Amino acid sequence: MPLSRIRKTADALAVRLGRVTSGTTRFIPLFDGLRFFAIAFVVLAHTFELFAENRAGSAIVGTAWFEAFADIGVPGVKLFFVISGFILALPFLEARLDHGKPVALRKYFLRRITRLEPPYIVAISIWLLVHWLVKHRHFSELTPHYFASLTYSHIFCFGQPSTLLWAAWSLEIEIQFYVLAPFLFALLGRRHPWQRRAAAMLLVGVDLVAVALLDGEYMAYTRFTLLGQLPFFMVGFLLADIYLSKARAPDRRAGWDVVASMAWLAILAQRMWLPREFVSGQLIFAALVGLAYHASANGLVWPRILSNRWLVIIGGMCYSIYLYHRLVLSIISERLLLPRLATGSEFLDLLLLLGCTSLAVLAICALIFVMLERPCMRPNWPTELWNRLRSSRSNLPVLPPQS
Repeated sequence: MPLSRIRKTADALAVRLGRVTSGTTRFIPLFDGLRFFAIAFVVLAHTFELFAENRAGSAIVGTAWFEAFADIGVPGVKLFFVISGFILALPFLEARLDHGKPVALRKYFLRRITRLEPPYIVAISIWLLVHWLVKHRHFSELTPHYFASLTYSHIFCFGQPSTLLWAAWSLEIEIQFYVLAPFLFALLGRRHPWQRRAAAMLLVGVDLVAVALLDGEYMAYTRFTLLGQLPFFMVGFLLADIYLSKARAPDRRAGWDVVASMAWLAILAQRMWLPREFVSGQLIFAALVGLAYHASANGLVWPRILSNRWLVIIGGMCYSIYLYHRLVLSIISERLLLPRLATGSEFLDLLLLLGCTSLAVLAICALIFVMLERPCMRPNWPTELWNRLRSSRSNLPVLPPQS
């Protein structure tokens, strides 16, 4: 196949898989590149976990490097928390600092409902069917967990993350932050930058004191709710504040590339050095992630890496990958690959498993993204859907486009 035709096919595929953006929201490709690393950490961790379960006696399972990768999933989720804090803080800070139009809360909440809920409802319903038909759990037992998961209240109803989709624990925290963000940002919306930043750090300090007092007897509620993860969202707020203050005069230096590289290596090796004590571990890791993000955005090389077209595209699909990767891994790894991989080298088996499962997760989740998630990225999709239905039933009223 001619090279020009390959490029043309790749360009068409990139357009088809790219996220839908609107003129009302700021799109920063670099942050989708950061999302790529976050979701890659989660998928890697679960792949390593499946390998460890299947090859418990393997010489490489239990080594320091293997455990580092197997334990990178939760830190990967925390990378998402920082990005959410950044993305949600931007419009509120812009409105405050540039005397812009205040954020319309009705539109703010409606956008999150129409963007996030349909893919999530479909995913949690599929997981319900998997537990019922494949894992043979009683439907009556599953129903309460299903509705608690749908309403992002499983941790409060049952004292543990969703038994249908364990990964939903982070989505419950995200929703808690979405709801509280406008009020938190109003509280932190001081005119002077140091006042805003000091207020954010004070809020983190108060939060961590509360976590230290409650952690133990109420461990599930401190570690799987916004209370225990707030520092990461506040790091995102601080990064957004710094980003806006330097937006007109970015200062890119090669030294930041060195800092970013060291910070990312420290994140990968966090199991080896991070304190096991929860509060101090959260604070140190949140500061490290903030440093990694800031340095990655201000270097000369890392911004190019994170703005790579394909990393940005995959990062833009992270929600679909997050919802379905565990299901794909279970099918591909547990049922197809692991029982058949026998090269004579455990390390080579692991590499083959990583390569095959990564491609399978990417291909299947990309298809799900195009079918289910990408259409919901269009701000006016409910109106478009209603008017399509109206075209077949003329008695339905026409809805105006959302402003």
